Amino acid sequence: LQRGGVKLWDLAQASSKDLDRQFLMHAQFSPDGTRILGRGGILWDSASGETLSRLHLDDSMGRAIAFDAYGGIVHGTPEGALIHTTPNQSAFEQLLGHQASLRVLCFSPDGRTLASAGLDGDVRLWDVTSARPWRTYQGHGGIIASVAWSPDGRRLVSASGTEIHCWDAASLQLRWKNSLDTVDAQGIYWLQFSPDGKRVLSASNEGVVSLWDSLTGASLGQVKTVKPPGPMDGAAWSPDGTRIAGLFKERLIMWKVDRWQEEWSVPVAADRCVRFSPDGRWIVHANRDGTISLRHASDGRLIQSFERHQEAAKSVVFSPDGKRLFSGGADGIVRVWDTHTGDELLQLNVEGNRLIWSVDLSPDGRILAAADSDAHITLWRTESQRP
Repeated sequence: LQRGGVKLWDLAQASSKDLDRQFLMHAQFSPDGTRILGRGGILWDSASGETLSRLHLDDSMGRAIAFDAYGGIVHGTPEGALIHTTPNQSAFEQLLGHQASLRVLCFSPDGRTLASAGLDGDVRLWDVTSARPWRTYQGHGGIIASVAWSPDGRRLVSASGTEIHCWDAASLQLRWKNSLDTVDAQGIYWLQFSPDGKRVLSASNEGVVSLWDSLTGASLGQVKTVKPPGPMDGAAWSPDGTRIAGLFKERLIMWKVDRWQEEWSVPVAADRCVRFSPDGRWIVHANRDGTISLRHASDGRLIQSFERHQEAAKSVVFSPDGKRLFSGGADGIVRVWDTHTGDELLQLNVEGNRLIWSVDLSPDGRILAAADSDAHITLWRTESQRP
């Protein structure tokens, strides 16, 4: 280590190599000796001296940074907190095959299959165990904004433009298709089966929320918000099937399903995603300023705000027990949060300067997936992530 940078010495050959000419005050080998960590989150290969990656650390992070005993990275904040970060090498798999930016991914109810879709118009089904493609549905021919599994895992619904397709996961056979018949809707962006699997919820960017019979595709009615508070940014069905949350750019609205009666609404500055907690008590949504808002599902009151993303947050999901939140955003970082304290527990980086559009967690909570703007899907095993 020298004032001009980091110098790597080969004692047997009595030779050296300059790793970086920037002023660095710290360098450390990883526990297995394969990597070198420098201040600022620079990682080098210890054998070749090549730069492996530069971690996307927050600008506000302090100077303290080190490997932990397992090869993860711990760095400090000006507030005195410790954050665990893992470089992309800790991801156990990347799924490649899409030809354009992704928009959505979701695990099957049994966690064995991952569905992904985006701008290339394909819905790909991946075998999670082998990390290999299993099936590809190509029935749309246009950008796919949403995909959802039926509760029994046998069918999927997908949307392109104003058209919805329902198809069989094993055979890819089309069960039914239908489309919005209103000029007010130009694209369906969100889909979800009801908890009992009998209905499908769709929501368009323009605020048209519709219900469909999941077996026949027949329309069961729709609600068009009068003077919607900006474009719609998400919709979600409560776990008990009695309520639907509609997220708009400027307002979060809760409806009773049976009469489309508005229960409550609160002002927001949202971006793309809203979800209920597994027990239905809480609701969470992503925001344009990079924050994540956790609210009471009963009345919309704010419980906690999670503040670390440096750009807009795009997606958020609860752990099965509701104790953790996983979020992804335009800053290219997946962040893990404690829902009770609001503390950030972990950061997961993807390679390059990629926008993360969607994150999802397997139903057993053991595998985390993130889809990005470079058409890559990154998988992590959560049991190896130590807060």
